[in-house]
Amino acid sequence: MEKNIMNVRRLSVHQGDIVLLNYGRNPGSKSDEIRPSLVISSDRILGSEKMINVIPLFRQPSRACRLEDISLNQEDCKGLKYTMYVQVLYSRMVNAYQLMEVIGHVEDETLLNSILAEVVRTISRQ
Repeated sequence: MEKNIMNVRRLSVHQGDIVLLNYGRNPGSKSDEIRPSLVISSDRILGSEKMINVIPLFRQPSRACRLEDISLNQEDCKGLKYTMYVQVLYSRMVNAYQLMEVIGHVEDETLLNSILAEVVRTISRQ
């Protein structure tokens, strides 16, 4: 098990990568156990920090914040099997050791910038 943790820490990730992330057990949380997530930390920060800012991806849009959800489809992001929804409200910081593997990347720079802009809007409203 320790070997897996050490291998995970060496993963090279970049802003816009889709990663499989082990959230562990979070009873009552939408982001429970292993799920794909979008890395939103800047590349400059990713090289030096052990914490990574991510947004969990979901198969369904949220009921409460549907207008703020941003869809990612297979054309936008290589590595996705299904259309997934970025629910910016659930962005969070996680430890780098929770990363399991990189499974894709958001290819559309405009789409990635709109997701990052929505993160800023959401934070400024809180």
